[in-house]
Amino acid sequence: MRNIRDRSRRGTLLEYLDQTQTPMGSRTLAKWIQIPLVALPEIKRRLGAIDELIKNPVLRTSLGNMLKGAADLKRLVGTCLLRCCDSQGHGGP
Repeated sequence: MRNIRDRSRRGTLLEYLDQTQTPMGSRTLAKWIQIPLVALPEIKRRLGAIDELIKNPVLRTSLGNMLKGAADLKRLVGTCLLRCCDSQGHGGP
């Protein structure tokens, strides 16, 4: 999510809401803002998970610490696929 002035995140909804601890979390939040849930069961499931994290600070802290130490999985998979394709001669120019 970027603003139309200088294409930065400055002044966007994402800038104000993003308290995530990882790049993967930030991208997930941006996706959730851009493509919100519309099905009630999915909304209730997400709200239930959020409620559990709010009510259980030990779980929230533990989960946050684990995620901070986790690799950025989406980028890691992309990098692995790119290297695999390159090594097989299917890469770019």
